Amino acid sequence: MYKMLETRSVLNPKKRVGDIPGIKVGHQFYSRAEMVVVGFHSHWLNGIDYMGMAYKADYKDYQFPLAVAIVLSGMYEDDLDNADEIVYTGQGGHNLTGDKRQIKDQKLERGNLALKHCIDRDVPVRVIRGHECANSYTGKIYTYDGLYKVVKYWADKGISGFTVYKYRLRRVPGQPMLTTNQVQFVYGRVPQSVSELRGMVCEDITGGQENYPIPATNLVDEPPVPPSGYKYINSIQVAKNVKLPKAVAGCNCKGSCIDPRTCACAKLNGSDFPYVERDGGR
Repeated sequence: MYKMLETRSVLNPKKRVGDIPGIKVGHQFYSRAEMVVVGFHSHWLNGIDYMGMAYKADYKDYQFPLAVAIVLSGMYEDDLDNADEIVYTGQGGHNLTGDKRQIKDQKLERGNLALKHCIDRDVPVRVIRGHECANSYTGKIYTYDGLYKVVKYWADKGISGFTVYKYRLRRVPGQPMLTTNQVQFVYGRVPQSVSELRGMVCEDITGGQENYPIPATNLVDEPPVPPSGYKYINSIQVAKNVKLPKAVAGCNCKGSCIDPRTCACAKLNGSDFPYVERDGGR
């Protein structure tokens, strides 16, 4: 593969904005190397692929560097992925040993600056999601999930206390449906305490009614604001126009639900509990 790069015999050797001919939404790669040799994403490790000043003659009306693709694979503790909308953390400053912690401030340069320029010129980027996959010879699989627009960027203090650049991306409408069957809604390291939660607006929305506090965060409004007129109730309230079936079955757990493998309620929730002591009760 290195020889292919040296002789420029890769498919689509020149970077381009938008889709790559022949690669449709849902296409899967079994390694980063496969993406490199077809010119889909040209970096082995970097999450952001971008054009440099060498492309100025081809794209005269654009600012450079200019991003063309990103890979989401859980490398940064501050990433958030909600399928059609992403909060993507810029590159640089994280620990390369594998624990995903941020260890120094990021700078608005290289790929970070390239994503910012996409906002200025309304340029879409290709989004690829990486997942663990036992059937892949690399242990991972990468799925192309379509074009996204970078709609906003800002500097923020990350979970570990260092400055990171955040980018909000929204999926371009009118594309084929997402085929990724393993979207991870929160990537990276789980916050170890309530104080590490970004956008904290309330430490316990239950007011002490539950065994574990349930904190609330707001990652939409800036600055974050708490919900107004909200009252937490620890019992089921059924509206008058809703009729429950007579034979409603719950789980057979005694006391607190503990084992998601045996709890019938947890099985309906992706084999997990919505509120547990782990991860601070969230």
